[in-house]
Amino acid sequence: MCDAQAEPLTTEEAQGCIDEFADCGVQGMFLSGGEPLLKKDLLEIISYATDAGIAMFMCTNGILLSEKRTRDLKQAGLKGIYVGVEGINPSAQDRFYGGPGGTLKKKLEGIRESVQAGIHTGIDFCCTADNYTQLPEVISLAQNLGVNTFSLRRFVPVGRGETNRDDLWMDPECYQEVIDSYCVHILHPEKIEFMSLDPLVTARLSEIKPLSFYESPCNIGAWIAMTHSGDLVPCPYLPLSVGNIREESFSDICKNSTVLADLKNKTLLKGRCGTCELRYNCGGCRASAYNVTGDYLAEDPNCWKVAHVEEGQ
Repeated sequence: MCDAQAEPLTTEEAQGCIDEFADCGVQGMFLSGGEPLLKKDLLEIISYATDAGIAMFMCTNGILLSEKRTRDLKQAGLKGIYVGVEGINPSAQDRFYGGPGGTLKKKLEGIRESVQAGIHTGIDFCCTADNYTQLPEVISLAQNLGVNTFSLRRFVPVGRGETNRDDLWMDPECYQEVIDSYCVHILHPEKIEFMSLDPLVTARLSEIKPLSFYESPCNIGAWIAMTHSGDLVPCPYLPLSVGNIREESFSDICKNSTVLADLKNKTLLKGRCGTCELRYNCGGCRASAYNVTGDYLAEDPNCWKVAHVEEGQ
């Protein structure tokens, strides 16, 4: 597990990491959090990575975006901003983010500033049992805001999400209905590009258009995330450290980690995922499997195929 209280990397250590990433051929990095806009050396890090040839993107709640901030981010070299919007109900957004009020209004203002600055801008929708009915309205909002992309992602019960799992967890059949409606937008986009890193979306597209081959956009095992203190984890939602960059080189961790090797090998998948005809198109969400069962190779608990087997269908 990762230590949330560990000392964060210094600016110099972060720059050293970027040098290692560039030497290993890393082409892109996403800064997330927490909230990256609270990081005092954010612009310095973005500029340093850009100069090293790494394309920089940022996932943010959008509340702190302003005209000056977006202008500075673009000047530093930031290529894209992705803002989480989980609904159109202002009070619900305040509860979801734990803010003092006006969360949604501030988010929308930040998105408009990003679009106006000419930065590639996307909206991320985290689908939960509490907000899934608002997805069509958030999509309409995104189209009207003029963003470039819209992304659907599932709720994974990790961190504070584990505390609220009973209220936010999606029933597999209900999630399938959400994905069915979302696939229509992917196949017939209007105004903006629709995407998702959820492998279950790829699985459903493969069922809808069986003559097409859809490869899972989730490259877990090949992609890797790093915490504020240098722990490397397979995914931001799979908090299992495979090494710390303060103790080992980035390349050595990636080459020698059995966890990363396991995650790349879909023949090791267990349960319904291991026998599923779509395991090479999909493979299930390893983060959901890990956080629900403790086994990153277990079957995907959000998958309707798993649910049907459990019901004897």
